[in-house]
Amino acid sequence: MLFKNPLLLISITTCVFCIHALHFSSLIDFNRFANGPFADVKSGFKPRIIEPYLPKRHSLPFIAFITIRAPTYQRDCTGSIIAPRYILTSLDCLVAAAAHLKVKVQLLLKFVTVRTGTVYKTVGGTTSPVIDFFTTNNTNAGIVEDIVILELSRNVTHSETAEPITLGRWQPKVGANLTIAGQTRIVNRRDVPVNHYVIGKATVSKLPPCHGTNYAFCVRDRDQGATPGDEGGPAYKTVNGEYVQVGMIRSGEWKETADNHVLNEGKYLLIAPFCNFIKVTTRGEAHCKTIH
Repeated sequence: MLFKNPLLLISITTCVFCIHALHFSSLIDFNRFANGPFADVKSGFKPRIIEPYLPKRHSLPFIAFITIRAPTYQRDCTGSIIAPRYILTSLDCLVAAAAHLKVKVQLLLKFVTVRTGTVYKTVGGTTSPVIDFFTTNNTNAGIVEDIVILELSRNVTHSETAEPITLGRWQPKVGANLTIAGQTRIVNRRDVPVNHYVIGKATVSKLPPCHGTNYAFCVRDRDQGATPGDEGGPAYKTVNGEYVQVGMIRSGEWKETADNHVLNEGKYLLIAPFCNFIKVTTRGEAHCKTIH
């Protein structure tokens, strides 16, 4: 069942993704207050994207950049196009911003824009306002499920540079490898912004439930994984030459190892439990197919 709640306001007191980084503007960057790997002068370790692939061309036409920009606040998240006017992302992206600004999520929408059709976060493509958002019935009942669908003011899939990703009903297996995409700000061993999305990897380490969340699986990798600003980004597989999104980046934790590497552990939302919610919300424009 679909639940559309224009008055949703959920208090979250902690930030899921935080790390110190430079920002493109003079506004406070609320993606940076931090739980990530910090500079360690003794070992030489510095903040970094964990082993990404930096695309030189726009190879993922389903990627969406979500920006929440208020007069004294800015927060960025990642999402994916699932239908011509619909974006799938993390509910925490909106809730954390609404809590900081002390407004209801519906009132937050006037500060939200979505850029699609480009590899860059701030250049090119199409920028669209968000006119509505949709959450699950469980979220409405107080059992928060970290998934939200944003409705845009227009169709953004009118060219080959912006296309929906196929969604997959998939059961994870320990050791399975997924590709992830997001808009991280930290480059290897340099604290500088990156103005385009990055592509990385994640390995399933534990089946649902992950840390008490029955719709999430755990990932664990050495020198691989998501970093700040990636929440809401897709975790996907290649099936018969087609990208199929089977998960969504939710959270991650880092720790430095004794030999100056990074151990990354995260919790990723599984798409399968939400296939009906997605189909109903998008009026059948987005739906899941079963993959193995």
